[in-house]
Amino acid sequence: MLATKHTVPEWEKVLHDIELLIKKGQPVDQIILQKPISVLDDLPYYLKPCFLYLGLFPKGSKIEVEHLYFLWMAEGTISRNECQNNETMMDLAERYLTDLVEKKLVEVEEDKTLSLRHCKSCRVHDYIHDHLSRKSDEYFFRVLDFGLRTPGRTDSDNPARRMALHLGKQDDRFLVDQFRNEKANHLRSLLLLSPQDLQVKWPQGMFDLKKYRILRVLSFDRIDFHGRGLPRGITKLIYLRYLSFKGSRLEVLPSSIGNLSFLEILDLRVSHRIIIPNVLRKLVKLVYLYLPLEFQMTNNVKLYLGSLKELEILENFDTTVCNVADLFEMMRLRHLSTTVEGILWDLEQIVHRMDITSENTSVLFTSIKVKNFDCYTEERHSAFRKLLKCQILHTLYMDGHLGKIPPYNEITQSLTEMVLIGSQLKEDPMTTLGKLPELRVLVLQNNAFDGKKMICVESGFKKLKRLELSNLSFLEKWVVKEKSMPVLSILIVKNCRKLKTLPDELSKRDLQITFENDN
Repeated sequence: MLATKHTVPEWEKVLHDIELLIKKGQPVDQIILQKPISVLDDLPYYLKPCFLYLGLFPKGSKIEVEHLYFLWMAEGTISRNECQNNETMMDLAERYLTDLVEKKLVEVEEDKTLSLRHCKSCRVHDYIHDHLSRKSDEYFFRVLDFGLRTPGRTDSDNPARRMALHLGKQDDRFLVDQFRNEKANHLRSLLLLSPQDLQVKWPQGMFDLKKYRILRVLSFDRIDFHGRGLPRGITKLIYLRYLSFKGSRLEVLPSSIGNLSFLEILDLRVSHRIIIPNVLRKLVKLVYLYLPLEFQMTNNVKLYLGSLKELEILENFDTTVCNVADLFEMMRLRHLSTTVEGILWDLEQIVHRMDITSENTSVLFTSIKVKNFDCYTEERHSAFRKLLKCQILHTLYMDGHLGKIPPYNEITQSLTEMVLIGSQLKEDPMTTLGKLPELRVLVLQNNAFDGKKMICVESGFKKLKRLELSNLSFLEKWVVKEKSMPVLSILIVKNCRKLKTLPDELSKRDLQITFENDN
């Protein structure tokens, strides 16, 4: 914290504060521990609630920055009025987090694949977290940690407006009884958090959400609703802005979810396949929509999303269950993640939509997964080449026969991640791919390359950090020239049975290497 003090007056104030505390008989170690609170008091008004939100999460945990940004947005902690120039709300949130990082209050983990966001997760030091917890009640934040034998509580009469429940393995009755004692009728945000990498069964009868009518944020983190259903009253929360089921298990999304007409953020990235009713079209205020990786529709109809004209982020748009034409109604999109499976027309329409966006430069990030798409005909290979030319294509997953890839000057320079599966390339692709200036991740699987020799030329792959080669049945020799892949940190080579040794050049590098062949 003291690293943020740069001027003589700032240091004089620190010295003055410490001298006052010493005169009052305060132990020196306690004075040091009080500094985080002093820093909290010194924060600009707009950063205080943003910083306090970090105290809702378990001590030492990694906090997904995207989730944090959504909390700030949905509660009104940050406002569109604070955006500068062409900033989006996500841009503004990232700027505020950067301010906290520069003040040494928060540590961040960068997104190594350079996605739309620069940061992937963040955390606060344990001793700062302790003081956030003590200070939080003044600002109507509260945490109940049911992972402890006795949940942390506060004697304050302040009604909680933002509450996080850290769930453990207690029986349902224990959780229900503890929560009923809380003054929670004024809640605006409610987070239910499971222990890291663990799904917790939803405690039946824990509460009826009808009592929390002014709730704006409701987040279920890795909650198992299997056989129990959602809590009562969830579809009565008409002021809800943010609803998340990320990592949770839910069999059917109730059709009454369409009643949440003020919803702006909906995260349906559940852990298992889910049935979705065709009601998302009613949520016309949605700005951020995260669909499940796998879902099915009732009556074999496609999910209609064409009315969601305010969308800026759309994840897991799958053309097998979604209508490609709807994308042409969403002209505010800045991030699109989509899957195309086998159908030429769908891929052509996706490419056409991306070309329109390239002209308007409104979409900044696009991720495409193309599955079961063999390019044996010129028509299909032409569609693939047009895809590779799209200026806004950042990540590509391609599963299917290609035979060859276009020359370097016909591939977008924006590509950061590329996965090729079963491509059966006849010529060594490394010379071409090594010239891509932003490529961070490259995966070649299941005979993506059919040749015997592969060469990574000098000065190629300047930004590549992760390389995976697996099931390349014909590969016998791999040469890596000096200065090739200078920042490579992770190398995975699996089931390339004819490749007996790794290149000598790689033995000189400090790499995390996995090299194995199944018998």
